[in-house]
Amino acid sequence: MKVGILIIGSLLWSNDNNPNDNIRKIWRDENLIIKDKIHVKVPIRYERISKNNITTMIFSNSMKKKEGLGYIVPIKKNITNSEELEKEIQDLSSAEGLKGNITGNWGTICYLKNKAKLSNNDRKIIDKI
Repeated sequence: MKVGILIIGSLLWSNDNNPNDNIRKIWRDENLIIKDKIHVKVPIRYERISKNNITTMIFSNSMKKKEGLGYIVPIKKNITNSEELEKEIQDLSSAEGLKGNITGNWGTICYLKNKAKLSNNDRKIIDKI
């Protein structure tokens, strides 16, 4: 299965979470095909300034007329099963400072399978987001 990461922020350009740890740079170099990134419009809503003086972002259908910019970046590995996908998500989580978890006090990492393969109920949920 082909997998891409939607990146809307500093994961694309910042090299570290803590000074000089290079965790993001190492993750990008090992896992992403940066040269093949695709520029996309996404409904980003800039919410508030965090305690670390960072503007937080969320996706919001109310922003469709005023979309932000992001990138879909393919991963290097061809995913063949759910365990491999989960490993990629955990690696991304670590690069984002979440230590392998998919949620943190600043947000959540999520993934979406091909919408055509979702159940009707799951499609309804996704359409509301």
